[in-house]
Amino acid sequence: MSTIEILTFKPDNFTSKLEVASCYILHKEKFLMLKRSPKSSFGNSWCLPGGKIDREETPLQGILREIKEEIGMSLDPKKLEVCNKLFVKRPDVEYVFHLYFYKSDIFSEVILNEEHTKSLWVTHTQALTMPLILGGERIIDCYKKYLEDKHLL
Repeated sequence: MSTIEILTFKPDNFTSKLEVASCYILHKEKFLMLKRSPKSSFGNSWCLPGGKIDREETPLQGILREIKEEIGMSLDPKKLEVCNKLFVKRPDVEYVFHLYFYKSDIFSEVILNEEHTKSLWVTHTQALTMPLILGGERIIDCYKKYLEDKHLL
């Protein structure tokens, strides 16, 4: 199994060649998790919606595009909150990870693309029992802390 280090500060000699973003979409005290296709990296593991940010995109533009591509939702950018910016170090790559939060007042149908095979609305407790993507537990904990600090949990 690969190792991963997730930091809240930019470490010395950090050489990120890419940026990624994820979004914690909350609806009625549950958030959306996606099961990755067996053919994708970290196949059959669960993760939040998100992905790589294209070079010409800002993190906000990237997460809005990824959400639309992966689950068919168009999020209101004015309601999207920046939660955190993390620095991820794996043996094969280093990258900046942008965390966003979105509270959805209405239920939207999830339309999955080929990258994912299933979606579930779950609680934190439920999510931590799922086979998560590498670093997933730490990411979910970062979101939980953000929500607790904002008194949303």
